[in-house]
Amino acid sequence: MSPLGRLRTKDQAAGPRLVVAAMTVLQIGWLAAIVLTGASPFTARIALAGLMALAAAAAALMAPAAWLDRGAVVGRWFAARDRRMLALITAVVVVAGGIYVFHTNLSFSDEGQIAAIAQLISDEGFGSFFRRFSTLPWLGDRHPPLMPLLYGLVARLVGDHLVVLRLTDLLLFALPAALLCWRLAIRLVGRRAAALAWPVFVAMPYFLRLGAVAMLDMALVTWFTLALLMMVWLEERPRLGLGLRIGLVAGVGLLTKYHMALLAPALAAWLIVRRPGAAVWRALGVASVVGLAIVAAWFAVASQLGASSVQTAQVLRHVTFVSRTILGLQFALETVVTRLPSGLGAFTLPLLAVGVWHLWRQGGMASRTVLGVVGAVWLPLLVTVPDPRYFAPTFPLLAAAAGAWLASVDVRWRVRLLAVTVLNAVATWGVFWDWQRQALLVL
Repeated sequence: MSPLGRLRTKDQAAGPRLVVAAMTVLQIGWLAAIVLTGASPFTARIALAGLMALAAAAAALMAPAAWLDRGAVVGRWFAARDRRMLALITAVVVVAGGIYVFHTNLSFSDEGQIAAIAQLISDEGFGSFFRRFSTLPWLGDRHPPLMPLLYGLVARLVGDHLVVLRLTDLLLFALPAALLCWRLAIRLVGRRAAALAWPVFVAMPYFLRLGAVAMLDMALVTWFTLALLMMVWLEERPRLGLGLRIGLVAGVGLLTKYHMALLAPALAAWLIVRRPGAAVWRALGVASVVGLAIVAAWFAVASQLGASSVQTAQVLRHVTFVSRTILGLQFALETVVTRLPSGLGAFTLPLLAVGVWHLWRQGGMASRTVLGVVGAVWLPLLVTVPDPRYFAPTFPLLAAAAGAWLASVDVRWRVRLLAVTVLNAVATWGVFWDWQRQALLVL
């Protein structure tokens, strides 16, 4: 190779090499912050994760070219056929999630409440559930009934063991969320970028922390991502029937968790950016009627159960949490500084940042769509209820941005960056195994 060729190669490698360094530094810094703040007593496990971060970076940077080329060949083989990619995503999610469901702690209090409700339905039936709905802790004053009903049905049919309930979430929602991330990324940023996007999404700690537990959040991610994918289909073939199905998805999402209402600003941003024709607007009119009818029907039932007024008041208190209390402002700061980066994964932040920057520079419809929808969800959350879990519906879009940047770099650097991502993800899952937060930074 000529001196000029070597110089160009070095310049092309500077960006990815800097990203690997940033991934490693942020991961080790995050682990050090856990130890220094006393957030976890498992210092040996945290130290091991730090060593794995260093080893992952060293191995990726020093890997022989032949190994990297072989990894690229394997990746291209899977990406060449949809059925192969489908099988790969399924295998990764089922194996990783199937291991993670056996962790023994309840790091989110919601899971303990859902398990108790599922046991109630298993022992006393659905009639007792509805009779007691308004008085059930955690549920009656703030959540819709769909997911507790699903977990209760599983408990009656299969058993109320916590692992069974977690497997339900993994197979019915986490796996579809990963597949939908891949399919949506294909439509927004291209097939090559999509093959690199879903591993970033699955590597985010919240993917298993929310997807291999008996909770509501991964179901919300699934319905939200499906609605966005159906919007792509609607633009391609505007039909009132598809609008009806989008409304059903939105309604089911709202019966899963009221935060599905964030789909409204997300679709508003989508429409502003993409400016579809009149046929799409008519279909979305049908979707709006269907979604609102489902919600209205539920609140009519909730009124009969004695829960509608309590839930309405609780929702209003939640959406004004940041604006009316100092604690709300502290909670928002805690989310931005520590909890949201932990959910995304400190090691993924450089990938996501350069992905967003890449789309911003690239311009075009896809980049405006991804950035517009993410912004439309994040901005209202930051000033209302900035719980880090509520940002999760945008994680597939952020992963798509990272995939778009990864697809633009040299193929050997793609392999290196994915290897660093996967190894840090495994180490981070180990940190969160039996996780119990013992300290916060701001609160």
